[in-house]
Amino acid sequence: MRTPLVLHLLAASTFAAEPSGAPEPRLLKAHTAGVYSVAYSPDGDMLVSGSADKTIKVWQLVERPLPPAEQRRRRQLLEDLDNDLFDVRQQAFQQLDTLGHEVEDDLGRLLKETKSAEVRLRVRRLLAQLRVPPGVGHQGDIRAVAFSPDGNTIASASRDNHVRLWNAGSGRTNRMIKAHGDGAWAVAFSPDGGLLASGGGDHLIRLWDSSWGQVLGCLEGHGSTVHRVAFSPDGKTLASAGGFDRTARLWDIPTRQSKAVLEGHTDAVLCVAFSPDGKVVASAGYDGTVNLWRSSDGKHTGAIHTDRGVLRSVAFSPTAALLAAGGDDRVVRLWNSDTGELEAVLNAHGDAIHSIAFSPDGSMLATAGRDGIIRIVRLPASQPD
Repeated sequence: MRTPLVLHLLAASTFAAEPSGAPEPRLLKAHTAGVYSVAYSPDGDMLVSGSADKTIKVWQLVERPLPPAEQRRRRQLLEDLDNDLFDVRQQAFQQLDTLGHEVEDDLGRLLKETKSAEVRLRVRRLLAQLRVPPGVGHQGDIRAVAFSPDGNTIASASRDNHVRLWNAGSGRTNRMIKAHGDGAWAVAFSPDGGLLASGGGDHLIRLWDSSWGQVLGCLEGHGSTVHRVAFSPDGKTLASAGGFDRTARLWDIPTRQSKAVLEGHTDAVLCVAFSPDGKVVASAGYDGTVNLWRSSDGKHTGAIHTDRGVLRSVAFSPTAALLAAGGDDRVVRLWNSDTGELEAVLNAHGDAIHSIAFSPDGSMLATAGRDGIIRIVRLPASQPD
Protein backbone atom coordinates (compact mmCIF):
# COMPACT_ATOMS: atom_id res chain seq x y z
CA MET A 1 0.00 0.00 0.00
CA ARG A 2 1.32 3.40 -0.90
CA THR A 3 2.10 5.76 1.97
CA PRO A 4 -0.76 8.27 2.06
CA LEU A 5 -0.13 11.88 1.12
CA VAL A 6 -2.40 13.61 3.59
CA LEU A 7 -3.75 17.13 3.27
CA HIS A 8 -4.72 18.99 6.43
CA LEU A 9 -8.42 18.73 5.74
CA LEU A 10 -8.67 16.43 2.75
CA ALA A 11 -6.61 13.27 2.81
CA ALA A 12 -5.77 10.90 0.01
CA SER A 13 -4.61 7.33 0.32
CA THR A 14 -4.54 4.10 -1.64
CA PHE A 15 -6.67 1.18 -0.51
CA ALA A 16 -6.39 -2.11 -2.32
CA ALA A 17 -9.73 -3.40 -3.53
CA GLU A 18 -10.84 -6.66 -1.95
CA PRO A 19 -9.72 -9.69 -3.97
CA SER A 20 -12.44 -11.64 -5.71
CA GLY A 21 -13.93 -14.26 -3.39
CA ALA A 22 -12.36 -12.85 -0.22
CA PRO A 23 -14.67 -13.74 2.67
CA GLU A 24 -13.86 -10.87 5.00
CA PRO A 25 -14.74 -7.20 4.55
CA ARG A 26 -11.96 -4.65 4.36
CA LEU A 27 -11.77 -2.04 7.10
CA LEU A 28 -10.74 1.59 6.68
CA LYS A 29 -9.93 3.07 10.07
CA ALA A 30 -10.93 6.29 8.53
CA HIS A 31 -11.63 8.91 11.17
CA THR A 32 -11.19 9.76 14.83
CA ALA A 33 -14.94 10.24 15.29
CA GLY A 34 -18.14 8.97 13.72
CA VAL A 35 -18.42 8.83 9.92
CA TYR A 36 -21.70 10.40 8.83
CA SER A 37 -21.51 9.96 5.08
CA VAL A 38 -19.77 7.94 2.36
CA ALA A 39 -20.12 8.15 -1.42
CA TYR A 40 -18.53 6.38 -4.37
CA SER A 41 -17.12 8.22 -7.36
CA PRO A 42 -19.05 7.56 -10.59
CA ASP A 43 -16.38 5.14 -11.85
CA GLY A 44 -16.12 3.37 -8.49
CA ASP A 45 -12.39 4.04 -8.21
CA MET A 46 -12.68 6.39 -5.22
CA LEU A 47 -14.66 6.69 -2.02
CA VAL A 48 -15.18 9.91 -0.08
CA SER A 49 -16.09 10.08 3.60
CA GLY A 50 -17.17 12.89 5.91
CA SER A 51 -16.92 12.77 9.68
CA ALA A 52 -17.70 14.33 13.03
CA ASP A 53 -13.94 14.93 13.30
CA LYS A 54 -14.50 17.79 10.80
CA THR A 55 -12.46 16.17 8.04
CA ILE A 56 -13.14 14.76 4.60
CA LYS A 57 -11.05 11.91 3.24
CA VAL A 58 -10.78 10.55 -0.26
CA TRP A 59 -9.77 6.91 -0.67
CA GLN A 60 -8.29 5.62 -3.91
CA LEU A 61 -9.79 2.14 -4.18
CA VAL A 62 -8.33 1.20 -7.56
CA GLU A 63 -4.75 1.87 -8.54
CA ARG A 64 -4.67 4.03 -11.65
CA PRO A 65 -1.08 4.83 -12.69
CA LEU A 66 -0.51 8.03 -14.56
CA PRO A 67 -0.09 7.73 -18.32
CA PRO A 68 3.59 7.42 -19.31
CA ALA A 69 3.55 10.81 -21.01
CA GLU A 70 2.36 12.52 -17.84
CA GLN A 71 4.91 10.67 -15.72
CA ARG A 72 7.65 11.87 -18.06
CA ARG A 73 6.35 15.43 -17.90
CA ARG A 74 6.36 15.47 -14.11
CA ARG A 75 9.82 13.90 -13.97
CA GLN A 76 11.09 16.59 -16.32
CA LEU A 77 9.68 19.27 -14.02
CA LEU A 78 11.86 18.07 -11.18
CA GLU A 79 14.87 17.69 -13.45
CA ASP A 80 14.38 21.27 -14.62
CA LEU A 81 14.72 22.46 -11.04
CA ASP A 82 18.42 21.56 -11.19
CA ASN A 83 18.85 23.73 -14.25
CA ASP A 84 20.78 26.93 -13.57
CA LEU A 85 18.49 29.01 -15.77
CA PHE A 86 16.21 31.01 -13.50
CA ASP A 87 13.27 31.20 -15.89
CA VAL A 88 13.24 27.42 -16.43
CA ARG A 89 13.20 26.82 -12.68
CA GLN A 90 10.37 29.29 -12.18
CA GLN A 91 8.28 27.59 -14.86
CA ALA A 92 8.86 24.23 -13.22
CA PHE A 93 7.71 25.55 -9.85
CA GLN A 94 4.60 27.06 -11.38
CA GLN A 95 3.70 23.77 -13.05
CA LEU A 96 4.36 21.77 -9.86
CA ASP A 97 1.96 24.13 -8.11
CA THR A 98 -0.84 22.90 -10.36
CA LEU A 99 -0.16 19.27 -9.42
CA GLY A 100 -1.00 19.71 -5.73
CA HIS A 101 -0.26 16.54 -3.77
CA GLU A 102 -0.27 14.34 -6.87
CA VAL A 103 3.41 13.38 -6.87
CA GLU A 104 4.02 9.79 -7.93
CA ASP A 105 6.39 7.49 -6.03
CA ASP A 106 9.03 7.63 -8.76
CA LEU A 107 8.97 11.42 -8.67
CA GLY A 108 9.42 11.31 -4.92
CA ARG A 109 12.51 9.17 -5.38
CA LEU A 110 13.79 11.54 -8.03
CA LEU A 111 13.33 14.41 -5.63
CA LYS A 112 15.62 12.68 -3.12
CA GLU A 113 18.21 12.20 -5.87
CA THR A 114 18.11 15.80 -7.01
CA LYS A 115 21.65 17.16 -7.06
CA SER A 116 20.99 20.48 -5.41
CA ALA A 117 20.13 20.56 -1.68
CA GLU A 118 18.64 24.02 -2.23
CA VAL A 119 16.27 22.65 -4.88
CA ARG A 120 15.18 19.79 -2.62
CA LEU A 121 14.41 22.23 0.18
CA ARG A 122 12.48 24.57 -2.12
CA VAL A 123 10.37 21.73 -3.53
CA ARG A 124 9.51 20.41 -0.08
CA ARG A 125 8.52 23.90 1.02
CA LEU A 126 6.38 24.28 -2.08
CA LEU A 127 4.57 20.98 -1.48
CA ALA A 128 4.02 21.93 2.15
CA GLN A 129 2.44 25.19 1.05
CA LEU A 130 0.03 23.27 -1.17
CA ARG A 131 -1.51 21.50 1.82
CA VAL A 132 -4.78 23.05 2.91
CA PRO A 133 -3.85 25.29 5.87
CA PRO A 134 -5.69 25.33 9.23
CA GLY A 135 -8.94 27.25 9.22
CA VAL A 136 -9.65 26.82 5.52
CA GLY A 137 -11.87 23.72 5.84
CA HIS A 138 -15.07 23.07 7.71
CA GLN A 139 -15.38 24.12 11.31
CA GLY A 140 -18.16 21.67 12.19
CA ASP A 141 -19.20 18.06 11.72
CA ILE A 142 -19.36 16.91 8.09
CA ARG A 143 -22.91 15.60 7.70
CA ALA A 144 -22.96 14.73 3.99
CA VAL A 145 -20.62 14.26 1.02
CA ALA A 146 -21.28 13.67 -2.68
CA PHE A 147 -19.34 13.27 -5.92
CA SER A 148 -20.27 15.24 -9.01
CA PRO A 149 -21.34 13.08 -11.98
CA ASP A 150 -18.01 13.69 -13.74
CA GLY A 151 -16.06 12.69 -10.62
CA ASN A 152 -14.03 15.91 -10.57
CA THR A 153 -15.75 17.66 -7.68
CA ILE A 154 -16.76 16.69 -4.15
CA ALA A 155 -19.48 18.55 -2.28
CA SER A 156 -19.66 18.55 1.50
CA ALA A 157 -22.27 19.84 3.95
CA SER A 158 -21.36 20.77 7.50
CA ARG A 159 -22.87 21.83 10.79
CA ASP A 160 -20.87 25.06 10.33
CA ASN A 161 -23.67 26.15 7.93
CA HIS A 162 -21.49 25.89 4.83
CA VAL A 163 -21.40 23.76 1.72
CA ARG A 164 -17.99 23.41 0.14
CA LEU A 165 -16.95 22.25 -3.31
CA TRP A 166 -13.57 20.54 -3.47
CA ASN A 167 -11.29 19.54 -6.32
CA ALA A 168 -11.29 15.75 -6.06
CA GLY A 169 -7.72 15.53 -7.36
CA SER A 170 -5.90 18.19 -5.36
CA GLY A 171 -8.17 18.41 -2.31
CA ARG A 172 -8.33 22.17 -2.51
CA THR A 173 -11.53 24.15 -2.06
CA ASN A 174 -13.07 25.41 -5.30
CA ARG A 175 -15.94 27.23 -3.65
CA MET A 176 -17.46 27.90 -0.24
CA ILE A 177 -21.19 28.58 0.10
CA LYS A 178 -22.96 29.97 3.17
CA ALA A 179 -25.90 27.66 2.65
CA HIS A 180 -28.08 27.39 5.75
CA GLY A 181 -28.78 28.46 9.29
CA ASP A 182 -28.48 25.89 12.07
CA GLY A 183 -26.23 23.68 9.99
CA ALA A 184 -26.07 22.22 6.48
CA TRP A 185 -27.13 18.58 6.77
CA ALA A 186 -27.61 17.26 3.24
CA VAL A 187 -26.14 17.70 -0.23
CA ALA A 188 -26.64 16.09 -3.65
CA PHE A 189 -25.70 16.79 -7.28
CA SER A 190 -28.25 16.58 -10.06
CA PRO A 191 -27.54 13.82 -12.62
CA ASP A 192 -26.22 16.33 -15.17
CA GLY A 193 -24.06 18.04 -12.54
CA GLY A 194 -25.55 21.47 -13.16
CA LEU A 195 -27.46 21.74 -9.89
CA LEU A 196 -26.50 21.20 -6.29
CA ALA A 197 -29.22 20.71 -3.68
CA SER A 198 -28.61 21.27 0.01
CA GLY A 199 -30.80 20.78 3.07
CA GLY A 200 -30.43 22.46 6.42
CA GLY A 201 -31.42 22.85 10.02
CA ASP A 202 -33.38 25.92 8.98
CA HIS A 203 -35.95 23.55 7.40
CA LEU A 204 -35.06 24.76 3.89
CA ILE A 205 -33.79 23.16 0.72
CA ARG A 206 -31.72 25.38 -1.54
CA LEU A 207 -30.77 24.80 -5.17
CA TRP A 208 -27.42 26.12 -6.35
CA ASP A 209 -25.58 26.54 -9.60
CA SER A 210 -22.82 24.00 -8.99
CA SER A 211 -20.26 25.95 -11.03
CA TRP A 212 -20.68 29.40 -9.54
CA GLY A 213 -22.40 28.75 -6.22
CA GLN A 214 -25.31 31.07 -6.98
CA VAL A 215 -28.63 30.22 -5.37
CA LEU A 216 -31.27 29.35 -7.97
CA GLY A 217 -34.21 28.47 -5.78
CA CYS A 218 -35.48 27.74 -2.30
CA LEU A 219 -37.92 24.93 -1.48
CA GLU A 220 -40.01 25.55 1.62
CA GLY A 221 -42.40 23.15 3.32
CA HIS A 222 -40.58 21.01 5.84
CA GLY A 223 -41.14 21.74 9.51
CA SER A 224 -37.85 20.34 10.78
CA THR A 225 -34.24 19.72 9.78
CA VAL A 226 -33.81 18.39 6.24
CA HIS A 227 -31.60 15.35 6.82
CA ARG A 228 -31.23 13.99 3.29
CA VAL A 229 -31.88 15.04 -0.31
CA ALA A 230 -31.73 12.87 -3.45
CA PHE A 231 -32.33 13.60 -7.14
CA SER A 232 -34.27 11.24 -9.37
CA PRO A 233 -32.24 9.70 -12.22
CA ASP A 234 -33.78 12.12 -14.74
CA GLY A 235 -33.09 15.11 -12.48
CA LYS A 236 -36.70 16.33 -12.59
CA THR A 237 -37.68 15.35 -9.04
CA LEU A 238 -35.99 15.85 -5.70
CA ALA A 239 -36.80 13.74 -2.63
CA SER A 240 -36.14 15.04 0.87
CA ALA A 241 -36.27 13.64 4.40
CA GLY A 242 -37.80 16.11 6.84
CA GLY A 243 -36.63 14.81 10.19
CA PHE A 244 -39.04 15.36 13.03
CA ASP A 245 -41.87 16.68 10.87
CA ARG A 246 -42.26 12.92 10.12
CA THR A 247 -42.55 13.42 6.38
CA ALA A 248 -40.60 12.91 3.21
CA ARG A 249 -41.38 15.17 0.27
CA LEU A 250 -41.13 15.15 -3.50
CA TRP A 251 -40.33 18.37 -5.33
CA ASP A 252 -40.73 19.20 -9.02
CA ILE A 253 -37.40 20.73 -10.01
CA PRO A 254 -38.49 22.59 -13.20
CA THR A 255 -41.26 24.48 -11.36
CA ARG A 256 -39.62 24.52 -7.89
CA GLN A 257 -42.97 23.39 -6.45
CA SER A 258 -43.98 20.68 -4.00
CA LYS A 259 -45.06 17.53 -5.81
CA ALA A 260 -46.17 15.31 -2.92
CA VAL A 261 -45.96 15.04 0.85
CA LEU A 262 -45.17 11.47 1.89
CA GLU A 263 -46.93 10.86 5.18
CA GLY A 264 -46.84 7.50 6.94
CA HIS A 265 -43.89 7.42 9.29
CA THR A 266 -44.64 7.59 13.01
CA ASP A 267 -41.36 9.28 13.91
CA ALA A 268 -38.52 11.29 12.38
CA VAL A 269 -37.58 10.59 8.74
CA LEU A 270 -33.81 10.55 8.26
CA CYS A 271 -33.14 9.20 4.77
CA VAL A 272 -34.54 8.85 1.25
CA ALA A 273 -33.37 7.11 -1.93
CA PHE A 274 -34.60 6.67 -5.50
CA SER A 275 -34.64 3.35 -7.30
CA PRO A 276 -32.38 3.34 -10.40
CA ASP A 277 -35.37 3.66 -12.74
CA GLY A 278 -36.71 6.56 -10.70
CA LYS A 279 -40.15 5.01 -10.19
CA VAL A 280 -39.84 4.25 -6.48
CA VAL A 281 -38.71 6.29 -3.49
CA ALA A 282 -37.68 4.62 -0.24
CA SER A 283 -37.72 6.46 3.08
CA ALA A 284 -36.71 5.40 6.58
CA GLY A 285 -36.03 6.79 10.01
CA TYR A 286 -36.67 6.52 13.72
CA ASP A 287 -39.64 4.15 13.47
CA GLY A 288 -37.51 1.35 12.00
CA THR A 289 -39.68 1.10 8.89
CA VAL A 290 -38.70 1.42 5.24
CA ASN A 291 -41.63 2.90 3.37
CA LEU A 292 -41.94 2.68 -0.42
CA TRP A 293 -43.65 5.36 -2.50
CA ARG A 294 -44.50 5.82 -6.16
CA SER A 295 -42.47 8.78 -7.33
CA SER A 296 -44.96 9.96 -9.93
CA ASP A 297 -47.64 10.88 -7.39
CA GLY A 298 -46.35 9.94 -3.94
CA LYS A 299 -48.70 7.00 -3.46
CA HIS A 300 -47.65 4.59 -0.71
CA THR A 301 -46.92 1.18 -2.26
CA GLY A 302 -45.44 -0.89 0.55
CA ALA A 303 -43.47 -1.06 3.79
CA ILE A 304 -40.78 -3.20 5.37
CA HIS A 305 -40.89 -3.27 9.16
CA THR A 306 -37.68 -4.13 11.02
CA ASP A 307 -38.69 -3.46 14.65
CA ARG A 308 -35.00 -2.91 15.25
CA GLY A 309 -34.82 0.78 16.04
CA VAL A 310 -33.57 3.78 14.13
CA LEU A 311 -32.67 3.42 10.43
CA ARG A 312 -30.24 6.12 9.31
CA SER A 313 -29.45 5.21 5.70
CA VAL A 314 -31.25 3.47 2.86
CA ALA A 315 -30.05 2.65 -0.67
CA PHE A 316 -31.02 0.69 -3.78
CA SER A 317 -28.45 -1.39 -5.63
CA PRO A 318 -27.71 -0.07 -9.14
CA THR A 319 -30.09 -2.54 -10.79
CA ALA A 320 -32.73 -2.16 -8.05
CA ALA A 321 -32.47 -5.88 -7.25
CA LEU A 322 -31.57 -5.11 -3.65
CA LEU A 323 -32.71 -2.59 -1.08
CA ALA A 324 -30.36 -1.97 1.85
CA ALA A 325 -30.81 -0.17 5.16
CA GLY A 326 -28.64 0.34 8.21
CA GLY A 327 -28.97 2.07 11.54
CA ASP A 328 -28.60 1.92 15.28
CA ASP A 329 -28.70 -1.88 15.60
CA ARG A 330 -25.27 -1.94 13.89
CA VAL A 331 -26.20 -4.24 11.00
CA VAL A 332 -27.13 -3.78 7.35
CA ARG A 333 -30.14 -5.64 5.99
CA LEU A 334 -30.50 -6.51 2.33
CA TRP A 335 -33.96 -7.20 0.93
CA ASN A 336 -35.15 -8.33 -2.47
CA SER A 337 -36.66 -5.06 -3.66
CA ASP A 338 -39.37 -6.85 -5.68
CA THR A 339 -40.62 -9.30 -3.04
CA GLY A 340 -39.50 -7.62 0.17
CA GLU A 341 -37.89 -10.86 1.33
CA LEU A 342 -34.82 -10.56 3.51
CA GLU A 343 -31.76 -11.69 1.54
CA ALA A 344 -28.92 -11.10 4.00
CA VAL A 345 -27.92 -9.46 7.27
CA LEU A 346 -24.40 -8.03 7.46
CA ASN A 347 -22.86 -7.55 10.89
CA ALA A 348 -21.19 -4.32 10.02
CA HIS A 349 -20.06 -2.16 12.94
CA GLY A 350 -19.50 -1.81 16.66
CA ASP A 351 -21.79 1.21 16.81
CA ALA A 352 -24.63 2.81 14.86
CA ILE A 353 -24.41 2.87 11.05
CA HIS A 354 -24.85 6.34 9.58
CA SER A 355 -24.32 5.79 5.86
CA ILE A 356 -24.33 3.01 3.27
CA ALA A 357 -23.45 3.14 -0.42
CA PHE A 358 -23.37 0.60 -3.25
CA SER A 359 -20.50 0.77 -5.69
CA PRO A 360 -21.59 1.81 -9.21
CA ASP A 361 -21.37 -1.77 -10.48
CA GLY A 362 -23.26 -3.13 -7.47
CA SER A 363 -20.53 -5.57 -6.46
CA MET A 364 -19.44 -3.77 -3.28
CA LEU A 365 -21.20 -2.16 -0.35
CA ALA A 366 -19.55 0.52 1.79
CA THR A 367 -20.84 1.23 5.29
CA ALA A 368 -19.83 4.01 7.65
CA GLY A 369 -20.36 4.04 11.38
CA ARG A 370 -20.25 6.01 14.58
CA ASP A 371 -17.19 3.89 15.44
CA GLY A 372 -15.15 5.93 12.90
CA ILE A 373 -14.69 2.94 10.60
CA ILE A 374 -15.64 2.34 6.97
CA ARG A 375 -16.23 -1.27 5.94
CA ILE A 376 -16.23 -2.35 2.32
CA VAL A 377 -17.73 -5.77 1.69
CA ARG A 378 -17.94 -7.68 -1.54
CA LEU A 379 -21.49 -8.88 -2.03
CA PRO A 380 -21.96 -12.61 -2.72
CA ALA A 381 -21.49 -13.63 -6.34
CA SER A 382 -25.04 -14.97 -6.36
CA GLN A 383 -26.37 -11.46 -5.87
CA PRO A 384 -27.13 -9.51 -9.04
CA ASP A 385 -24.65 -6.81 -9.86
